[in-house]
Amino acid sequence: MTALSEAPATARRSGPATAMRTVVCSEPGRLELVQRPWPAADSRLVPVDIKAIGICGTDFHIFEGTHPFLDYPRVMGHELAGVVAEDAPGRLQPGTRVVINPYLACGSCIACRKGKPNCCARLKVLGVHVDGGMCERILLPEENLYPADHLSLRDAAMVEFQAIGAHAVRRAELRRGDQVLIVGAGPIGVGTALYARLAGGDVTLADISETRLAYLRDRLGFAKTILAGPNALAEMQRATGGDHVPRAQRHRVDDEFCLRDRRAVDDVALCADPVDGIFEQLRARHRERRR
Repeated sequence: MTALSEAPATARRSGPATAMRTVVCSEPGRLELVQRPWPAADSRLVPVDIKAIGICGTDFHIFEGTHPFLDYPRVMGHELAGVVAEDAPGRLQPGTRVVINPYLACGSCIACRKGKPNCCARLKVLGVHVDGGMCERILLPEENLYPADHLSLRDAAMVEFQAIGAHAVRRAELRRGDQVLIVGAGPIGVGTALYARLAGGDVTLADISETRLAYLRDRLGFAKTILAGPNALAEMQRATGGDHVPRAQRHRVDDEFCLRDRRAVDDVALCADPVDGIFEQLRARHRERRR
């Protein structure tokens, strides 16, 4: 988690003509700290001073040059928390801590008119399609801001990715005792596991990293973990008591496993990539990170 207040103290705002600090990914592999004008006031938008920024896997992809929907240069940053700036229009008082929803819907397409802005035909994501929050101030629609005075700024910046797991668990409509398999023990997977456990699910997590799995067992109390590999299917049968896995089909992805038959589990809620081939992707990512 990065706080702008901890960045070098050059170019602090001292007046309307002073530029704000901005981190720009000018091209793959190159970050620059530049000075940009403070955004001009707009009565339709709320000015927010950014105070904490999470670094997401998406940001790594942008830096590496592997993100498919991006033009350079780009100001990254979509896991954000901030404080409403002075002279802000609308219901939010200056100084209010806010969680920022980085998904900017058009409000007029058929999906938006049906109350599904996440399916907006012209959806833009901060830090991807438009410049994001790796700067000192950003202007946003009021509907994209959620008061968060009850949270620390650090915790508020983690709400965006934590919401993914919470939403997946809600969609799955878990009942107490349901078997839950979570594939991938990164931040989103761990968050999903925590919410599934709170909902009463019997949670098993699978990952290629024994270090991650040991952390889950020792620090977070998840007793059922599976190391992806040739023995994964047998481990799955053991973890579930054989109730579900016999109807699952093997899938030849470097002797890993995945679930192809929806009948083999209580329910499926996809909050990231489709399950087919997920271990192949995890292994590829692990190899890349070790280089």
